[in-house]
Amino acid sequence: GTGAYYAYDYAFKYQRLHRNVRTVWTFGAVVFNYKVMYAMNPDSLSDIHTRVANHIASTCTRNGGLYIKLGQSIASMNHILPKEYRAAFEVLQDRAPACSYNEIEHLFKEEFDGERPETVFKEFNPVPIASASVAQVHKAMLHDGTPVAVKIQKPSILVQMKWDLFMYQCCVWALEKMFDLPMYWAVGFTKRTFMKEADFLNEAQNCRVAKSMFSDRRIAPAEIRNHVYVPDVHSSLTTSRVLTMEWIDGVKITDGDRLAGMGVSRHDVLHTFVSAFGYQIFKTGFVHCDPHPGNVMVRKQQNGTHQVVLLDHGMYIEEREDFRENFARFWRAVFLLDHSTMFKVCRKWGITDPDFFASLQLMRPFDGEQPVHVGNGTAGGQESEQSREQLRQRKRDRRNAHRTVKSRFRQLLSDTRNLPRELIFVGRCLNHVRAVNKELGSPVNRINILVNYAAQQESFSLLSWAQ
Repeated sequence: GTGAYYAYDYAFKYQRLHRNVRTVWTFGAVVFNYKVMYAMNPDSLSDIHTRVANHIASTCTRNGGLYIKLGQSIASMNHILPKEYRAAFEVLQDRAPACSYNEIEHLFKEEFDGERPETVFKEFNPVPIASASVAQVHKAMLHDGTPVAVKIQKPSILVQMKWDLFMYQCCVWALEKMFDLPMYWAVGFTKRTFMKEADFLNEAQNCRVAKSMFSDRRIAPAEIRNHVYVPDVHSSLTTSRVLTMEWIDGVKITDGDRLAGMGVSRHDVLHTFVSAFGYQIFKTGFVHCDPHPGNVMVRKQQNGTHQVVLLDHGMYIEEREDFRENFARFWRAVFLLDHSTMFKVCRKWGITDPDFFASLQLMRPFDGEQPVHVGNGTAGGQESEQSREQLRQRKRDRRNAHRTVKSRFRQLLSDTRNLPRELIFVGRCLNHVRAVNKELGSPVNRINILVNYAAQQESFSLLSWAQ
């Protein structure tokens, strides 16, 4: 009966039924709480946020796989989420269930003609040092004594990923219909990008390209060349499901106490970190789209300076040249309050609300009048007293603000035919950058740094001009 199939699904079918039922149940809980319970009792919004956040966080943790990545994305949106969501999702940043060593060994033998990890490597630690959404990492040693990190794909991920993305597609379709928000336009590009992450040969190639671009003396500035690092790949020990890379000793970028213990400056580390992604987004067009804190380490170099090490290069996009140029034009126009250029770029993309689009890119309010670079340059570009008062006013009238935002989103996405799909993952990248800076106390003005890279297509620095 049903119980027997449930047991069969759990043991042999990678819990596809379990996970899909859990997803549908959670989706139903989200819709019921916000569509029904909120309408019955608008004053219970905080309790509703708590229930829904706990439902989603629990589902992400129990389902694992891409659901962990979903949870990490939600956790990074701490600038817009209610406090109830932040509390529920902060535990997901570094938590993903690990597979047993027997499962990992079986997969490894399939990839290396029956050879066990203990024979391919001189030493292999069966206990993973990290477990993420798609894979887990083990420390090993080559026969010449070189320490390496071995990233091994979770055996169920290829099967689960197809079903996870199908459920994602269904949920987005349903949300669009129920809440009248254009969302489905992003599904196809999102699914293709996520599927690439499961191919470790693709990740190995991404590593090589990124490493070359960060060290290219023709276009990479000295800060990038000297302070950003991508680990080397051991190609002979890499397959589509096993990736062997240089071992890196370092600390998590958001561990402020350990950074201080290393004797490196938070300001300098974050300036390099933000610069790395300004360089990718506005100059090379080859963008790492998953720079959450678990994928970024910091180590001290022999000369005493810091080095930011980027890990997990599975999720990249290659920007089209016209998108990169127009996106840089838009950021420069926002900085200069050049409304004419803002409007021209937005019109090309089918966007009718340039100010709201600017707010989404900056991830802070933009009214078209207040210069975005105003700030002391060492406190994260904090908003002026006027904008803080505007924020307080919005909080005092939250329900009306939510209706306004929903209406502006609907208007913004009313014509998605020309809307660049790159915005989905560039936005994801920029949000992670913002979240890391905020978690360390916003030691740098990320907007100024990003605009400076947007300006480097020109022959002058806008920041120097502003000063």
